[in-house]
Amino acid sequence: MNINEVSFTTKIEYLQWRAEWRAAYRELSEKIRAAKWIRTVRAQALSKAMPELREKRPFPGYYQALNELQKKYLEPTAARTQILMAKHFPNPVKCWYPAYALKTMRPAATAMLEVRKASKMEAQRQFLANQQKLEHI
Repeated sequence: MNINEVSFTTKIEYLQWRAEWRAAYRELSEKIRAAKWIRTVRAQALSKAMPELREKRPFPGYYQALNELQKKYLEPTAARTQILMAKHFPNPVKCWYPAYALKTMRPAATAMLEVRKASKMEAQRQFLANQQKLEHI
């Protein structure tokens, strides 16, 4: 059953579709939370590393030194970051920077919510149609 389109005619099909939709949405939400957490941790490490290199102009090796300091501040969270990256972003070249992943996943989550809203309306419409059929019998 395709979770991106509302195509059910019975309550059992609707419940099955809803269970599949919830599983897909839960997975997408976990990915979004992981990307946000990784982005936040990296930003915090960069914020901690910057004051140690207070220079008006970058000196030779500035970015390399900044990268080394950032890695130092990322060490306490490295294990969790590695687990999240392996679980949710197995292709690190494409999704290495979590902001990229967030830009693609947030609209997908919004679209899924719209489909869910439409499915609720369709289920309600079908329920009312069945009720009217039963009343006329």
